[in-house]
Amino acid sequence: MLNTNKKDKPKMAEKILCRSCKEEVHKDAKKCPFCRIDTPNPKEHKRYLIRLWSTIIILSLVIFAKCSRPSLKEEFAEEKETIEFKLKERNKGDYDYLLDKCKKYDELDDQSFNAKCDGFKYAPETQKHIKITEQFSVWDGSHINLVSTIKESLHDSSSFEHIHTMYWEKGDIVSIKMSFRANNAFGTPVTSTVIAEAGIDTGNITWMELEE
Repeated sequence: MLNTNKKDKPKMAEKILCRSCKEEVHKDAKKCPFCRIDTPNPKEHKRYLIRLWSTIIILSLVIFAKCSRPSLKEEFAEEKETIEFKLKERNKGDYDYLLDKCKKYDELDDQSFNAKCDGFKYAPETQKHIKITEQFSVWDGSHINLVSTIKESLHDSSSFEHIHTMYWEKGDIVSIKMSFRANNAFGTPVTSTVIAEAGIDTGNITWMELEE
């Protein structure tokens, strides 16, 4: 007896009309067997065009951004006068700015500019500034050795949370004031402020006390 169960019947291949010649082709056909056009399925062709134009637009934006951005030489030409003026004045508030600009434009090999930068970078006051700034975290501004010292004295070092740090120079010493939060012996978060001193050359903590 023949099996007439519908679910056992072979499925008919899904057909669509070719977007070009309108002949019937399989919906997944990569090429029409009649007119030989690529992607005969109108829906698939539309998706292809969307992907293609999206890629073109993204590449165009990337190329435009690169072309519109000034070159290093052009940036240097615009900033050189300001940088050289600040190199001459050497205000402490400009030290980080000048160190950054001297590093950025060093590869241009402008001998006159590089000589001025070297004079600034190796000056005693600049070297002192570099030694001090290297003692502090670039992430949150905390004094690295002071944080380590505080954590060693805590019941739960993992509870330490830096809040704010400020510092000032005092001869060969850096005075530091740091606020932080940490759990006490009972597990309760407590906010505290510590005052400390560190050597400029070493960054080691030489004195420390908690503010009342």
